[in-house]
Amino acid sequence: MKQSKGVLRMIVETTVRKALNDLEKDPERTIRNLVEIAHGFSKGEFQKNFFQIVQSMLENEDSAYYLLVKNLVYYVDHETLLTFGMNLGYNGCANGSKKMRQAEEKYGFHVPWSMCFCMKEGDASFPIEQSYEIIEQGKTWGAYTYFFFSCDEQLEEISQLVESEPDCAFLIFIEPQKGKEAQERFGQMHNVMIFVRGDCPNSIETAKYLVENKMLVGAYHLYSSDQVSEIETGTWLKEISSSGAAMAFLAAEKGCSQEERKEVWSYIRKTRFYQDYPIIPVEFSMDMITIDQAFSPDTCSLHFSPSGQVTLYDKNGTRNLGLYSCGTLLQQILGGNMQETANI
Repeated sequence: MKQSKGVLRMIVETTVRKALNDLEKDPERTIRNLVEIAHGFSKGEFQKNFFQIVQSMLENEDSAYYLLVKNLVYYVDHETLLTFGMNLGYNGCANGSKKMRQAEEKYGFHVPWSMCFCMKEGDASFPIEQSYEIIEQGKTWGAYTYFFFSCDEQLEEISQLVESEPDCAFLIFIEPQKGKEAQERFGQMHNVMIFVRGDCPNSIETAKYLVENKMLVGAYHLYSSDQVSEIETGTWLKEISSSGAAMAFLAAEKGCSQEERKEVWSYIRKTRFYQDYPIIPVEFSMDMITIDQAFSPDTCSLHFSPSGQVTLYDKNGTRNLGLYSCGTLLQQILGGNMQETANI
């Protein structure tokens, strides 16, 4: 059963829907007005500082981000922009952060704002049924954002999950050869963003195909230590931005050191600041930590491996929390971790 929308969400949704129409007529002015409104409604120090930075950046009339917004408004289904944006921004951030603080006070441990599922590796496969129960638990404390990796063989099952959770935002990461199936499975859904692997053949063609079908699209690049210098040339970002993808996730492979990740992150932040390309680049591990800390200094995210191993990511690094099995309460896993930490 779908929950009724709150009055505040309905007001925000109406404002955003009107803005989407205004963006077609005067994108530059509408973007600046939206940022001003958001800055006025922001409460936390991080949110206020964020919108101040955005306002400063948008003073650049040649910003490539104006082109990004024009592309989004022209190519992407407006219902998708509205629904995904509200689920991520309002449910997952504004309203979600309030729920998270309440949950932390109630349970006495830190709760995640997002969760990541790595669905398959070798012979191991994470049961989709467990994803359902984890998401239902996560929503009770304000987690509305979910990532699915290594899921090419389970797109049908995941599409059913996405359809059953209209209040959540889903980010699905696929290989280029799965583009047509992704369009067939998710093309009519508005709470999902598809990320195409962008460092292999047919990446740009697949991303363009999904964009032409009015879907919200991103790209991702798995980088190794010997690719750090190449990334910093900007060649990949320039190429993938030509596909119409709105975001570019860069994720380090296991062999990358923390220093190398920070080096890529430094380049990413500089690229975002100067708005060099009509695409928003993200260094997955480093930027996720920054987002985590925007909710709470002690917030975290959870990752589930195909074998069921649960890993907690926070400002202190990573910790293995044991195996998840059907019927397990996440409160027990997280609460046990906090007790263990307190005893150290």
